[in-house]
Amino acid sequence: MKQLSHKQKLSIIFCLVFVFIFFFWGYNNLLSTGPMSIHAWRQSDSYSFALTYFNENNKLLEPSILFIGEHGNSKTVSEFPILYFLTAKIWKVTGITPAVLKLINFLLLLSGLFHLLMLSWKILKDNFWSIFVVLFLFSSPIIGYYGFNFIPNTPAFGIALTGLYYLFMYVTREKTRDLIIFTLLFMLASLIKVTALISFLGAAFVALTYYIGSFKYKKWHFVKFILSSVLILYTYWRWYVFAGSYNEHNLQGIFNQSIIPIWELDKSTIHHILDKFYFNVLPVYFNQFAIYALLLILVLLLIIPKATNPYAKRAAGIYFLGLISFMILFFQGLDVHDYFLTNTLVFIPAILIATILALQNKFPSLIKSVKVKIIATIILVLLLNNAMIITRSHYNPHGKLVTYNIPLKSREKGYWDYVYYRMEITDLQYQGIDKYLRDIGINYNDKVVSIGDGTPDLTLSLMNLRGFSEYHYRNKYSETAKIKRMIELGAKYIVVNKHNELGDDTKAFFGEKVGQYNDISIYSIKME
Repeated sequence: MKQLSHKQKLSIIFCLVFVFIFFFWGYNNLLSTGPMSIHAWRQSDSYSFALTYFNENNKLLEPSILFIGEHGNSKTVSEFPILYFLTAKIWKVTGITPAVLKLINFLLLLSGLFHLLMLSWKILKDNFWSIFVVLFLFSSPIIGYYGFNFIPNTPAFGIALTGLYYLFMYVTREKTRDLIIFTLLFMLASLIKVTALISFLGAAFVALTYYIGSFKYKKWHFVKFILSSVLILYTYWRWYVFAGSYNEHNLQGIFNQSIIPIWELDKSTIHHILDKFYFNVLPVYFNQFAIYALLLILVLLLIIPKATNPYAKRAAGIYFLGLISFMILFFQGLDVHDYFLTNTLVFIPAILIATILALQNKFPSLIKSVKVKIIATIILVLLLNNAMIITRSHYNPHGKLVTYNIPLKSREKGYWDYVYYRMEITDLQYQGIDKYLRDIGINYNDKVVSIGDGTPDLTLSLMNLRGFSEYHYRNKYSETAKIKRMIELGAKYIVVNKHNELGDDTKAFFGEKVGQYNDISIYSIKME
């Protein structure tokens, strides 16, 4: 029998590991669930784009959401909506199911992780440590949770990781085909989520230092790389201009396209956000002890001049600076918006690869030691287990794989218990309601008023209905004026969760009760 190549061996191991992860992380139980848990707001916006493409057959560059603004407009955009458009096309065959968008996002992430594995092997020439780099990165709870989700940050990260592989291939074997693939991948990654440019900018800096150092022999390759980089940045800039104009002429204010920097805040607000970041965001970004270890390693790499490959060292340093720069520019969102940080995780494999290279050069017997690999495996298993616990806790902190495991800190446990309690009385009440609504005769264009929902699209996306939440309206209108304005815009039904407190002004618009689903009541609207 022909002996397997290293790539075939790694591919088999990769597939087996991630099949195991798919079930161990509980993704198989989430195939049919809509937006829920942490940041269901942003999840539902993404899901809403796909639903409107499916129901309304909009063109790619005419995205809209389910929420109707006070001028009757639903057209708005954030990231380039190709994934939502593709999802809607697949739904024409499969029917509407959240699994499609989740699987697309997950497969794009897996593609990136696989190419990171191949990149690591080409640099390190070691199967064990190459796999270690990939799984160490995947031990980030952010990737664990958002990897199988609706939010576009993780698929953009996956595409960016794939792009890094092809840039490395272009630099090392100088084939134009690799540069074209790299360019197309980063054009797409930046359009899906601009923060994917963190990976591009760091890699571009390292590549430029390489080409400048060998300019005499690689002038043409240098020129082609510059043209590629300009095209990537120009493509994103054109999208930024289009998105700004599109929102300005349609429904504006749903999505933020600008920075939210630290320098706009006073000291007390900065301290408040730092406290929230440390206790709420950092634990789901990465294991804190692992982060401290990585930062210590980075310092050692930077102060020991001959310890490692200079390009690997530059990559580690520049990606860490990218993390710091991003946190400064988007500081105001770091109290709760953990997914903002997804694309900054590129600094982790950069540091690991630089460290392993340094050890291979200085202590080759140590890096090959079975004992060292056993210790590394134990650490990796503990990190992955922690990521699994946190990922599952997003959906159910009372499951056996969580409760019969290494306990979380009491503050973390209390936080996830509260998240689950809120989910039980909100998000989970609406799961599957779309089919029930169709059964009782309420269709996509029968506009509804979703009482108590402060997000634009969460309950609307779970119901797969166009209509109105209380987003924007509750801050501009009184209770009576709010409902009246929605009626003027075509509202036919009121949907209310029994856990929401209602004023008499709202109840006055309740007509005939037409349905009940879990704790959700559906009423026709009583016209005055």
